[in-house]
Amino acid sequence: MSSEHEKLKSILEGVGSQLATIIKNYGCLIIQAYPDLDSILAASILYEALARNKVECVVSFSLLPDEDFDAPVAYLGYPVEVIEDLKPRYGAILFARGDQPKGLTRFPLVASKDTSIAGLVASTLSELMVVGELGIPAIIAGYWRGLDSGKRAEFRGLEVQLIDALETENKVVGQLTIRLFRWFARPVEEAIAETIAPFIPDLSCEYEKAKEFLESDPRLRRALGRTVNELNQDLLALLAEKLYEKLKAESRVMRRPSELIGYAYYSEVFPLKDLREAAYILYSFLEYTSPHYLAPLASTPLQIAAAAKLAYNKLKPEICEQIEKWHSSRPKEESVGRLRIARVGDTEAPLAILERQLRLLGDIGPTTVLAVESGEGLLVSAETIAEIGGYAWLKDSIKSGCIEPIDSVLVKLNTAKCSW
Repeated sequence: MSSEHEKLKSILEGVGSQLATIIKNYGCLIIQAYPDLDSILAASILYEALARNKVECVVSFSLLPDEDFDAPVAYLGYPVEVIEDLKPRYGAILFARGDQPKGLTRFPLVASKDTSIAGLVASTLSELMVVGELGIPAIIAGYWRGLDSGKRAEFRGLEVQLIDALETENKVVGQLTIRLFRWFARPVEEAIAETIAPFIPDLSCEYEKAKEFLESDPRLRRALGRTVNELNQDLLALLAEKLYEKLKAESRVMRRPSELIGYAYYSEVFPLKDLREAAYILYSFLEYTSPHYLAPLASTPLQIAAAAKLAYNKLKPEICEQIEKWHSSRPKEESVGRLRIARVGDTEAPLAILERQLRLLGDIGPTTVLAVESGEGLLVSAETIAEIGGYAWLKDSIKSGCIEPIDSVLVKLNTAKCSW
């Protein structure tokens, strides 16, 4: 374990001790999370862990944290700087985004740029109890946050320790491989077509074209009908090389080999077996419904996963169609106050997935916010707004009416009120 991890683990021990004290003294806890996938999965993990120990919990979601609660609060996913404003009447704990502050803080706080909020929560709980399969949503959150950013797509935060424990318990299996969706179970041509992260234009969602891609090279034909695990090392290397060449040729910006070649994890005990694909399945369900529908995931994984897969399968053709469309035509960008936005027409495709893959392909700028014109108005991702605008800007934008919260992981952008 690195010195940074050791330091963070020491902080987690203190936060865990404070959490245990709050539970003992009050027997209840308010969980308030920022409306993004990582924080919602963190809330799900914490809720289920406390419910197993007969602790009363209430879960809420808000762009800005509230103070007016009649019970202790665990704040999940807000930036570190919110601690300067928060003065809860009872005990509080903050699992935050950003760098861990130096010195004492008003109430217990743990933060990391390399670990997901769900990973921080699961790691803190591991100081108090056996976490087991509750660590799996934290790995999914890490994938969604892009924290598998090592040279071989390895995690660099506390997800590493969670994975080690899950592998020891035979709950997760990892392998250095080609990172196609369901690479361990589906024939190569199907796995290529299933994969939308990374999205490979002309291959993702196109089974016949994926098959033709393999048939076009006499050497790759041997991969047809076989899973990635059934390929020998030479054929595996050739397939990886050809897929990466295709990805680079279709992209307007540099791509990392680790997007396609690196460590990948799946689970035989979690209903969404491919944990990378699970991030996209769960996000699709989350945007299609609302945070409250995903929050029970850790408590009822079979039911939530089944509903999420139905939503994902319904939305996936639209996801692929929209990415192909805007990859070929590129959405026009414009300035809205301090924001740079790119507008797309009304679509059911999950906005954050479109935004992420179009950004990786170089079709929108690195700090451009994708905005969808809908019946509710101009919608943007709450996650992106916080990352690009920053907390102070977000707070002022809500006050001015530029940003309008809705019961979703999306927010409404009122451009006429964003001129400042």
